[in-house]
Amino acid sequence: MRRFPLVLILSLLASLVAIAPAGAVGDVSDTINIRLPAGANDPARLALRLSRATFPDRGADRVLLATQEQFADALSSGTLQGTDTPLLLTSSGDLRADVENEIERLGAEEVIVLGGEAAIDADVEEQLTDADLAVTRLSGPTRVETAVAVASLAPESSTAIVSRAYPAGEDQSQAFADALSAGAWAASEGWPTLLTGTDALPATTAAAIQDSPIERVYLLGGSAAVSDTVVAELENLGVDVQRVAGATRFATAVQVANRRGFANARTADAIILVEGQAEDAWAAGFAAAAHSAANDAPILLANGPTLPAETEAFLSGNTFAVDVDEVTEPVLICAAEPEACDRARELLGLPVEATLELNEPEDGVPSRSDLTGTLDLHGETADVAIFGPCVQDGLLVIDDDGAFDIAVQATEGACPLEFEIRFANGTVQRIMRSILVAAALPLEGPVVDTETGGDAYTFVPDGADAVEVVSYAADDTFMVDEQPATIGAFEAALTVADIVTFTADTAEGTIHSLVNVDPDSITRGTVGNIDQAADTLALVEPVSGVVLRPGIVIGDRLMFVDGDQVERDVFDLHVNEGDALRVTSASILLTNADVTGPARAITADAVSGILRFAIGGLGDDPANAEDDRYRLVEGAEDHTYTVDDNTADFADLLEALSVGDTVTYRRVAGAVRVIVDNQALPPVAGRVTETSNPDGSPVAPEPEDGGSVTVLTPTGRVSVSYSADAVFRIDGELATEPEFEAARTPGDSVTYQAPDDATGTVEEVSLDSADLGGDLADITEGANTLDVVTLAGVLYDDLDYTAAVFGGEDLYFVDGDEVDLRGFEDLLSLIDDGERLATIVVRAAGGNTEHRLTSVEE
Repeated sequence: MRRFPLVLILSLLASLVAIAPAGAVGDVSDTINIRLPAGANDPARLALRLSRATFPDRGADRVLLATQEQFADALSSGTLQGTDTPLLLTSSGDLRADVENEIERLGAEEVIVLGGEAAIDADVEEQLTDADLAVTRLSGPTRVETAVAVASLAPESSTAIVSRAYPAGEDQSQAFADALSAGAWAASEGWPTLLTGTDALPATTAAAIQDSPIERVYLLGGSAAVSDTVVAELENLGVDVQRVAGATRFATAVQVANRRGFANARTADAIILVEGQAEDAWAAGFAAAAHSAANDAPILLANGPTLPAETEAFLSGNTFAVDVDEVTEPVLICAAEPEACDRARELLGLPVEATLELNEPEDGVPSRSDLTGTLDLHGETADVAIFGPCVQDGLLVIDDDGAFDIAVQATEGACPLEFEIRFANGTVQRIMRSILVAAALPLEGPVVDTETGGDAYTFVPDGADAVEVVSYAADDTFMVDEQPATIGAFEAALTVADIVTFTADTAEGTIHSLVNVDPDSITRGTVGNIDQAADTLALVEPVSGVVLRPGIVIGDRLMFVDGDQVERDVFDLHVNEGDALRVTSASILLTNADVTGPARAITADAVSGILRFAIGGLGDDPANAEDDRYRLVEGAEDHTYTVDDNTADFADLLEALSVGDTVTYRRVAGAVRVIVDNQALPPVAGRVTETSNPDGSPVAPEPEDGGSVTVLTPTGRVSVSYSADAVFRIDGELATEPEFEAARTPGDSVTYQAPDDATGTVEEVSLDSADLGGDLADITEGANTLDVVTLAGVLYDDLDYTAAVFGGEDLYFVDGDEVDLRGFEDLLSLIDDGERLATIVVRAAGGNTEHRLTSVEE
């Protein structure tokens, strides 16, 4: 079915962003950016973003909940986070709505509240209970006792982490500086985390150690943080004390990473970078513990927009543990300032993060059916593809200045888009955005064909310069003469000349509303099918030339031309197809009109000196009922011609006129004037179908012999023929015909420009490489086939997904994860049963054929 242009309203909705891993937030696949633009980074929101970056939907049975106002009760939270329990933060007196939504998303059934009622009010606990959640509160008179209470729920362990509980001066961050990395260590190992004063071990902490199987203590921080007196007190309890410290908090974080087995970035699968100096740094640092444990990633510290020397040294190196040529998921989780994140990316060998901007409609008025924007790659070289249910999947054409233009057609509502950026070194970034698509405007016009194929009709929308073919289905909405109708009643009532109103892709579905029209009731319109010998003419639809009211007998009615009453012979000298006409029972009123449009159906008889042509759907010799084209005769004294603003003779006209030229025809009082404005034919653009390469192994082309290619355009499949003299291009570079034919594969975009001597337009065939992608249809598992379809129609019919159509071996992926054929077909079955929605991309990669299914939310 041909879809109609829809109005767009752009909305960069952060809440609709989706990236890997499931539930993550951020812009690119190699980096998760936890911090939002300035002013949006309160502690609770940072914790929420880390939860979404770590846990998929229904991914955690319990959560920890602490106050967002201060850090004391969350100091030891890493002990219970592990790989399955996120830390969330809320207001002391009320459960935040976004936190409540996150608990629901996680599917949690239990909430552990950290701190007493002064930290988390009893009203919050009541709200949680009312939501059918099991609530446990862990608290004590001070943060020290709260840590002991948290440790009581940890699995028994022979090892514990001890860090200081209070700052030595006014800098409150001293109290949590070492816990930023220690919490992640505790989470990864399941160790209890206990607190101490700088100069004395609290009695409650000592008692907790004595009453436990703890034999070893890792003491965080240097002697300025925890004195040697505390070391002695711990040793007196019979435990082995190992101090883990650096000269600064940044160095201590590196030491913790080393103790966890990470000598430097070359030994890590991922890196977590958090702010280490700011007063609110604790929120992201504490909440990152679960992500660190789940992804075996050390936590390192930044200092505002810069990286301390210790952090730089850890990240520096020629080889990141993750081969950047194969990065397809986050390897840097950054909760620091953007400048610090960029520096970390540089040290890890990752490309600069691409910057995407989508343009708002002018003056805020939604008035277009395409999406424009810019993508700044910061000097890097990359292939960029776009995927989404409202766009044509495949490579995105970007101008030298980064500008792009995407056609958008879809059902109204939110449309998620994914921009996949593959840099020259192989690194992949993904940027996710969402746009809002407004409802399609209704289109109204006369029906000109009711037999355009199964379940389809053709009409001409008011003001349009082309016919539109519309398909319909039983689940569409039908109206006949303002009454609801079934598909059968609609088909039975549908006739040429009826007025149809078509509204595509509304929230209620697609609507076809028909008003039956008696042809004899049509009294105004465009003249057509003149037969002066038979004394008849017709009213026609001017774009298509289809007769709406046939066989109007001129007879002895009163005749008027341009407002003046005339005799029949004068009327005959004026009338031509394309004039405006009004008919009554007693009169016929003609208004001379210029007929302007593209020339077509041109034939010239050199012997008789007769030239015939049509303009769009119009063209008629008044004396001949069988001729549907205008007729010019060489030597006719009452014919005058103009070509490109110059007076011309018949020979000049013959030489200049070609299909696609803009022509104006006017016949007044028997005198004919023809004006020609040479125009090149508009290019034909579409995507290569399976008929151009049915088995994935193109036959070696015969050099320089011309050929053809079948492409899927917005109006259907078109076979384009080109000559050996055409100019060939592949991805913007000049190429030979054999290279063009060898490179061409299904899914690629092809643009063909026909030659035109009069305008100096050369024949050109351009190929832009693209993946074969779209929606799925007609899945036949027994035959191992499926159809790849787009908004324009079937792009690849009966694709055999076991035939390696692009060579090599067939590889299968579902939502980015490689699966076997059975796993691939399991999702195909769900799609075929209507239980899941997904898009597919089939492409050549590494010498093999990749089949990538990506789930789409309904």
